[in-house]
Amino acid sequence: MAAILQIIFQIIRHTPFWVWVVLFILIKRGRALMTESPVSVGRSCLMPAIFIIWGLNTIVDRFQSPNVLLSFYISALVPGF
Repeated sequence: MAAILQIIFQIIRHTPFWVWVVLFILIKRGRALMTESPVSVGRSCLMPAIFIIWGLNTIVDRFQSPNVLLSFYISALVPGF
């Protein structure tokens, strides 16, 4: 048990100050987002659209036969909407 506490103390002691600032900001932001607030349809569709575009870009750039994969991707995407 003492060894675990010593490891935790070393981690806390050697963590840079900016990491604690980022952690504080993230915790504060997370607590603020826990309250309900209205969100527009466009804003709620923004992240899924980014990930769809990112996935399509990955398929086109990294695979030799993107046509087959694109057909599978689109056929899986259609039921999601």
